[in-house]
Amino acid sequence: MSDDIRPFRIAVSDADLDDLHQRLDRTRWPHALPGVGWERGVPADELEPLVAYWRDEYDWRLQEERLNAFGQFMTRSTASRSTSCTSDRRSRTRCR
Repeated sequence: MSDDIRPFRIAVSDADLDDLHQRLDRTRWPHALPGVGWERGVPADELEPLVAYWRDEYDWRLQEERLNAFGQFMTRSTASRSTSCTSDRRSRTRCR
């Protein structure tokens, strides 16, 4: 285990967002099975509007800015990475 703790900022690249948009555009929606509802997962008629929101309305950059307003840090724990954020005095939010 390392004691190396480094500041961390969320920075999703434009290329990653473009790739996400392209993959969302290529979604192949299944035909709904009659009378199944939520028994076999999220119904497509519930999921399609959410995906459209992610694709066309969700402001990724605004969310990055909001999350990066909190002090966030990264360290190595055993063999995996983890992130943590702490709040400023105006908020009680804590992330681990």
